[in-house]
Order: sequence, then structure tokens, then C-alpha cells
Amino acid sequence: MKEKQTSMHRTTGTAMLTGSVGRKILPYKPTAAKPLILSASELREFIDCRVKWNWRYNARLESLGGSKPLSIGSLTHNGLDLYYQTPFKRRKERTMMRIAAKLVKDTTLKALDVADKELVEAMLNGYSRWSLQEDPKIGLQNCFPEEEFELPLVKDGSIIIRGKLDNRFIPTVLRRVMALSEFKTAKQFQIEKIDLDVQLSVYLWALRKKFPGYRRYIAYYNVLRKQMPTDRVTAPLFYREEVERSDDEIEQWVRDTRRIAKDIVGAAIYPNPGDRCGWACDFKNACMLRGSPADVAHVLKTEYSVREKH
Repeated sequence: MKEKQTSMHRTTGTAMLTGSVGRKILPYKPTAAKPLILSASELREFIDCRVKWNWRYNARLESLGGSKPLSIGSLTHNGLDLYYQTPFKRRKERTMMRIAAKLVKDTTLKALDVADKELVEAMLNGYSRWSLQEDPKIGLQNCFPEEEFELPLVKDGSIIIRGKLDNRFIPTVLRRVMALSEFKTAKQFQIEKIDLDVQLSVYLWALRKKFPGYRRYIAYYNVLRKQMPTDRVTAPLFYREEVERSDDEIEQWVRDTRRIAKDIVGAAIYPNPGDRCGWACDFKNACMLRGSPADVAHVLKTEYSVREKH
């Protein structure tokens, strides 16, 4: 397997940890030898909140107990990956039941308690029942789940976009179309603008770059609600929406992303709170203490650890 290219070192001292207003990382110039490597998640996080981006991607901090939302999403993605690796004719509810039960039993994710594991198993099993009716409508049969990509955003290779396609497929009901099924776990059905503008645009751009020559490129955005099915729950628990981007829209995304990359290189860190700020943030404790640098430093040292790799 080809070894992944490593992005250049971004951290320039322990002062990065506080994320203080006006704090600035020493700028650098990416090159083909030491490129700036970005993911859809990092682009999304930078636009969403520069302080959170700084702690997660520059200081490389993660909660000692793990992130519950990320852990639920990761385990759910693993189950969907295994399910779609199964040949189409063998994708049955009982197949997912076996996959989900084994995943939940074997998981070592520290952030998940018994109720979380039961929720993941229920979501996966419910999705398999729902997908047996919905997948044929979009021709989701032969597919290629969990495909990694690493593509240059600029000609000189100094900025690279790295990511993973959840589930690529060629719809049997459409001609000359390349499609992608992307999954997200959420508490309610809503497609946030940042998901549409950043994450789905990244994947639709990657499809064009890796698989040119198709007439259309479509992303199917699937939401699995984090809700246990009970007799009192009558609302749908799964949702799918079709998203496309024209060539002009993709070109505009490329221009916007180049600009964002320049901001990341300069990396002026300041709070830009938005509607997504909330208690589910992995860094809420540190963020609430930002007026007191000493308290922030204490929380970061006692509640977080540094990831070994970026």
C-alpha cells in the first residue's frame, strides 16, 4: 500500500493551545515537497469555528474520554461499510443484524456506553430495512464503499485535498452517471448549508477528478436519526436527498477553497461563533473559559491528550 504523504508541521509553539483572540501562527508557504493537506472535515471545521479548528487540527487535541458524537458516527460508518461490501443479493436485514451485533460487541471506543451501543445497533438494523426499499429506487447495487482519495487542488501540488468516499456507485437506473452515497448521523433531519457547500462539494469535485467522462455526478445525502425506534416514535428515522453541482459551481468551490487554504496558512485564530455552537462541541469546557487563559490551559492539559499524528 502506498504510504500517505505527510502534511507539513503546522504547530509553532505552546501558545497555540489557548486560541486567544488575535493569536497568530507563524505563516508558511506550502510547496509540492511539503504541501498543505486538507480534508473536507478540516475545511468544514475551519469555516465553522477557527478556535475549535485550532485545537483539533493545529494543537491536535482530543478528549481523554473520546468524543461521543464522533464515536457513534464512526461505528455507524463501519457498519454501513461492511453492509455495502456485501453483494447486492445478500444484502438482507439479517445480514446487517449480524454485522451490527458483532461491531457493537467488539468495539473498544471509550466514549460509548451501553445505551449508545444499543442506539448504533438499532440505527444500523433500521437502516437496512429502510434501504431495502429505497436503494433500488436510485439503482444502488454494485458499489465501492470507503474509497480514499488524495488529489491536488492547485497545479503545483502545494495544496492537496484528502478524503474518503463513503459509498461510490454507478446507478443502474441512470445512464452515464457516477453517484455517491454519503452518510451522517444526526438528531434531526436537516442538511446544513456548510455540509452542502463544503463536504458534498469536495466529494463531487473528487468524483470528477478521479472518474472523468460521466454526464452527471450525483451525491445522495443520507441521514440516520439518532433516535431509538419505539411505539411512541412515528416520525421517519431515515432520510435521503439528491444533490448535484454544475461544472461552474464546482469551479467556484475550487476558487473558494483556495482562498480558505490561504486563510489556513495564515491561520489568524479568532472566535467566529455561529448557529452550530452548542453543548455537543468537544471543546465546550475550554471555550467557555477563554477569558481566563490560565483556566483554559489547565482544562486543556487535564481533559485532553495530543494525537500522535495529524
